[in-house]
Amino acid sequence: MSLERKPIRVLIIDDDADYTKQLTIPAAKRQILLKSATNWQQGFDIIKGDNLIRFIILDARCFINETQVAGTESERFLITAIDELKEWQRSNGRFIPFCINTGYADSKKMFDHQYNVFSKDDNVEVLLNYVWDEYQKSGIGQFSSQYPEPFEFVSDYFTQENKEVISALFNNNKFLKTGQKDRIDNLGDLRRLYEHFWDIMHIDYLERDINEFPSSDGKRTAKIKDAVNAKITIPKIISNWADNLYFAASKYGDHNPVDDRQLKLLPSNYAVASFCYGLLDALNWGDHLIKNKKH
Repeated sequence: MSLERKPIRVLIIDDDADYTKQLTIPAAKRQILLKSATNWQQGFDIIKGDNLIRFIILDARCFINETQVAGTESERFLITAIDELKEWQRSNGRFIPFCINTGYADSKKMFDHQYNVFSKDDNVEVLLNYVWDEYQKSGIGQFSSQYPEPFEFVSDYFTQENKEVISALFNNNKFLKTGQKDRIDNLGDLRRLYEHFWDIMHIDYLERDINEFPSSDGKRTAKIKDAVNAKITIPKIISNWADNLYFAASKYGDHNPVDDRQLKLLPSNYAVASFCYGLLDALNWGDHLIKNKKH
């Protein structure tokens, strides 16, 4: 499935429900699915509870909460929203891009030197093009654009936290960095993604209880791999990738301190890259197995 066929979820916070409805259809044509809120507190609750929000459109003058009296809307809404959003992103290690969309010329003039501000009087395509372009610049957007087939598996089965791990790993080819710490960190991330992949295979392909092999079991992932192999022979290239990655990440990954002697044997950035490309093959294989099983 191509990127253009994969919709993204965008939150619009605007007290003008009619305007939001008017925006919904042209947005859907651009593969942008709008969720809406009429005040900041309601919108902030959506942001905190919906990990699939990829962008936020803020009105310039809106209600801060549902008890605010009509006619008291002001730019104080925008200052509150941006301050609380930035603090939440810092605390949670997440970044969701946003822009301002206003029907007031003076509000546009007030904020356009700091933020990307759009006018409701303009063609909505200008706003929607910006939203889509900013999404594609993000980590998950870049990954989905560069690797659309593996992204299908990631999008459907990965947790939000691990989506961000794999996006960061592939963002601007981070997996090719040569520094010792970079290679150790990347191997640690690969170990985490490797374990997550086999957990998914256990749950969604074997359809077995994940607690069958407790997380405290040091051989948990190996047992899951053996269980999958008992049902369908794992291709040799996937099996070898899994075994070699497990060895390298266990010995040199960030969960296991590396002493000076081991540093001399630390896998090169090219070895790390080969594990990353092997992960993409595993994702494609896993996606094929699960989809065929369901159909």
